Amino acid sequence: GYGAAELAAGGVSTMEMYDGGYTLAEMKLASVTAVGPLLAGGVPAEAMRSAGFTAQELRLGGCPADAAFLGGFTQAELKAGGYDPKHMSALGLRPGELLEMGYEVEDFLHAGYCARELYEADDDYDGVTTEELLAAGFSKREVDTLGKSMTALRGHSPAELRRFGFAAAELKGGGFSLPEVREAGYSLAELCEGGYSWKQCVVSLKATYAELIEAGFVGARGQDMRP
Repeated sequence: GYGAAELAAGGVSTMEMYDGGYTLAEMKLASVTAVGPLLAGGVPAEAMRSAGFTAQELRLGGCPADAAFLGGFTQAELKAGGYDPKHMSALGLRPGELLEMGYEVEDFLHAGYCARELYEADDDYDGVTTEELLAAGFSKREVDTLGKSMTALRGHSPAELRRFGFAAAELKGGGFSLPEVREAGYSLAELCEGGYSWKQCVVSLKATYAELIEAGFVGARGQDMRP
């Protein structure tokens, strides 16, 4: 019969091989490591780890960090396998914990974090300094917003503030109008969390009843909607 490598070269997917009786160990031994179809087919990460598949191979196949972790991979293995801070946050790890694991500040930048997510300290985390943020590649314009009141940030557009990690509630408190906040890209769900009422969204945004309910607004009634 054909080996796993020959079947893969012929276009047979790993899941088709698995269903056909090939073991995960046979595939790994033949360097057939496209785990995406296996994951989609419901093969657990634990079984792949037992067969010798690496964290990197699971990541490239689209396996979320939390699923790989539940499958037995350690946090250190996931980091070595290329899972970035955003991936690892699915494990409930905060920036301070990830920095302690060895991630660099620039890793957070590349993973899509905002400067303020790293800057703001808590009881267990001292925060990253503005100098460290600038050295990692965060823009001076973004770093300059840190620790400033919303009044002092009126020179920034709502879209820019959203990109810098400001919540809709903060823009609302800073006096930006609802249409301005919505136009900046905030979702109706974010507006709901930000303290806007469904009536404001109907009047200012012409939001529909279905949209409001999906976004989590309560109290809206279909008969109250404008035609």
